[in-house]
Amino acid sequence: MTASTSEKFTRFQEDILRTILYFDIFRHPLTAEEVYRYLPSDSTSPERITAECQRAPLSSFIRRETGYYTFAGNQKQYGLSEERLKKEERARGYRFAARFMARIIRRFPFVRGICVSGELSKGVASENGDVDYLIITANDRLWITRTLLILFKKLFLFNRKKFFCLNHFVSERSMATKERTLYSALEIATLIPLTDYERYLAYQEANAWIREYLPNSRAHSGDWLVGSGREGLIQRGLEYFLRGAFGDTLDNFLNEYWKRVWKRRYPEFSDEQRISLFRSEKDVSTSYVGDFLPKIMNQYRSRLESLGFESTDKRL
Repeated sequence: MTASTSEKFTRFQEDILRTILYFDIFRHPLTAEEVYRYLPSDSTSPERITAECQRAPLSSFIRRETGYYTFAGNQKQYGLSEERLKKEERARGYRFAARFMARIIRRFPFVRGICVSGELSKGVASENGDVDYLIITANDRLWITRTLLILFKKLFLFNRKKFFCLNHFVSERSMATKERTLYSALEIATLIPLTDYERYLAYQEANAWIREYLPNSRAHSGDWLVGSGREGLIQRGLEYFLRGAFGDTLDNFLNEYWKRVWKRRYPEFSDEQRISLFRSEKDVSTSYVGDFLPKIMNQYRSRLESLGFESTDKRL
């Protein structure tokens, strides 16, 4: 489906369609409230978005199903609203699991904040999906924290990651994200805090740049919180034992250890790919085996270009 020369979108309509197109890649229809939240422009309201979706030419390019808006150009996308309702129902169970695991994670040494990220932070859960977390750690102890949590997963969860997917760690002094893209902005904007609401707010403030992409984004209410206490005897004892020079040396050793692990485990990747997928910096650790970001953005650009929209501006 392409727009003819007679079908001229207003900038407001284009922004609405851009937003719906992006989430359509993930088979994720949006409510008017969500379109408003993820819109790349402000000075509007969900009610105005609903009204605009009924006007030509935009009305020919989207359809509404059970209160959700989706792109009408792909005939395979029918039934997405029913699919989303099932994912929302599943997500309610995943929410319970995420909060349960957060109560465990927060008791580990040097954990300072926990947020849900990924699919669950959008309010849905696929049948084969995981619960992804962003973990904020104390400075200079990220790799100790990461290693202890991975050991716990291997020993007590038998390496199952469905409700314990730890793929992103940052230290308190490195909460500002370097990658400034639409994808990163959406991931940050949709984070759901599980503990330490003040650190969650500090993380959002450190990444205030996301408002350039999502000016209507607002902080999460915090209704998933499970508390912020970290006063367990074992936790206090380990943090005391791992203070000072010994802790510094151990954290540096584990940082180098994990770099070797990634290189040995994924020899098919070039050094450049490994650095991108498995960031092993002093204050940041990520582990994303699938290099999906370029694929997503390429799909998005292709969809924009098929409609004659600019695909090289800052909103990507």
